[in-house]
Amino acid sequence: MNANVVRRRTSVAQVDKELGKRPSQYSGAQEALPSQALAAVESFCGAIGIFAETDGSPASIELVVDAVATIERLRFRHDAIQMLRPDLALARAISKTLAQVALLWEAYKPVLTASTLLESQQLSATAQALLDDAGESIRNHNARAEAAAIFEDQAAGNLSERALKAIRIYRPGLSLLEVASMGATEASETVGVPVADALGAQYLTLIAVAEVHLDVDRFRRVASEAAQFCHENELLPVVAAAPEAVQALVDGNRAYAEAITAFEAVLQYEKDETALIRRIIKLHSEIYEGVGLYQFVWYSLLAGLKTRPFDKLVMDGATNIAKTLLESELAPWFEGSDAYLRNAGQHGGAFSIMDGEVVFKLKAPRETMRVEEVIDAVFTFLESLAATSWALSNALSNAGIEVPTPDADAAYIGMSRFKSAVLWLSDKDEGLVRADEREGAWEFEIGGIGGVSEIALALALADLASPDDIYLQRQGATDPWLEMPLATYITHLDTLSVNSSPSEQLIGLLKLRASCRLGSKPLVGSDDFRYAIGVLGLFILNSDVSMIRPIRQVEALAREAGDLDAVKLIHKILLQSRAKDRHASQKLQNQLNEYVRELGMNLPESPRVKIRR
Repeated sequence: MNANVVRRRTSVAQVDKELGKRPSQYSGAQEALPSQALAAVESFCGAIGIFAETDGSPASIELVVDAVATIERLRFRHDAIQMLRPDLALARAISKTLAQVALLWEAYKPVLTASTLLESQQLSATAQALLDDAGESIRNHNARAEAAAIFEDQAAGNLSERALKAIRIYRPGLSLLEVASMGATEASETVGVPVADALGAQYLTLIAVAEVHLDVDRFRRVASEAAQFCHENELLPVVAAAPEAVQALVDGNRAYAEAITAFEAVLQYEKDETALIRRIIKLHSEIYEGVGLYQFVWYSLLAGLKTRPFDKLVMDGATNIAKTLLESELAPWFEGSDAYLRNAGQHGGAFSIMDGEVVFKLKAPRETMRVEEVIDAVFTFLESLAATSWALSNALSNAGIEVPTPDADAAYIGMSRFKSAVLWLSDKDEGLVRADEREGAWEFEIGGIGGVSEIALALALADLASPDDIYLQRQGATDPWLEMPLATYITHLDTLSVNSSPSEQLIGLLKLRASCRLGSKPLVGSDDFRYAIGVLGLFILNSDVSMIRPIRQVEALAREAGDLDAVKLIHKILLQSRAKDRHASQKLQNQLNEYVRELGMNLPESPRVKIRR
């Protein structure tokens, strides 16, 4: 056997012997930092490299022993910590990384002791795969944390803007519409019920935050179970029939936005840690009463735990309804809803903070919790509320029950109809140059070249559009404004259905063009009429009498536009269809074929478009 192989095998045995002398357990719990875990990987790789190069020199043995022992010490102490929100996900990522790293020595031993180079290369594939995976959990967490950081960065805009920016980082390369569609698909596959696009985008936002600050596995489980519970619930329309029930959700959404906005204002200026803990406890109490109360009532009614009218149950108070839920089968969905935190935030002097601990004075006997445990409890409550709230909203959406967002509330969170339109246009490749809102009108200017009709019409048709007029133009365009009535375009869209005949689609497009204006003049012209007459006239001259009614419609439009030549041409076609003069008919067909071949009719287009509602 090769002397180098013997030496390496002896050295590997020596490493194991030295590791056996090290403690198998380490006292004390200590959180490992991501940098420490990744440094442990690098240290091990360096030690293994030197070990292989020197065939297990004494110095390399010591390096490997120290590297493996460091990994074990980090792993043991880290796994002994209490993993709490909002750092739970990071702690788990580090734990998973250290668990993978701890397997590296055993994976590399066969590589180092192989009899031949070929055998060593073959065995190294498994070890290399394990090494490549080591640290992946931390790298993935860091990538998700980037998205969450945008959501938490107050300088990045209002809540809605930050949520959309976070989604773009979380799912790069996708438009907002694509993200919403993908989110709906993913959410539906996870929760097992249909999910609308809007709820899909919301789901991805919640997942992006949960993967960084919450227990994402629990969030998914609660959202899934609650979504199925609400979706199949026969009491959903019964509860929703009470006017107070839907309005309560509207009020709760506004209360949540106000609470978060107020808390972020505190975060921006308050640097005292004790003061921040007080504000966190008060935030919990505020959301518990302003948002949680309504969720508690909804779920208690859907579960049949309560039967009294919605407004009467609201009067019972959040803590009483929450107690009912926590004593039911739904309790796992509402972890963190215990009353002590709510009471502490509602009553002056109900708690005190000292030396990293919170003393709750309203409990008998008094209870003391570490600050980290209190923060975890608050985040657990928010996790429960987010999952159950999303599930209920999705069920209501599937049932066709609208939970409206008043314009004032939408504006408060930075998601007014105009702001939504701005974000939608910003997502286009052309780039938004200017956006102005004035009484009864929105004005937008985008980059790029070419017409903008399709973009303007899509914007006008979206649920977010509400003004009388929408102006959209390319930057620097000086063409006359193309004015198009939305109602006529919608009628045209209706003719494009599978049930419409080609002639109906042709007339629908001609009517649309006839309803438009280009500057001070009508858009429709003689070429439009001749093209339509050519298409329909050829059928008529070939004895298709079903085209007579459509061509009469063209005649009416041409007469209204003052195109008497077009009217005369229609009369000539109708007369010839009865005369049966082959020579004259062929001559007329040749003329009509030329119109069809050389002319055309398309959606009205211009670099400057005004959509009139």
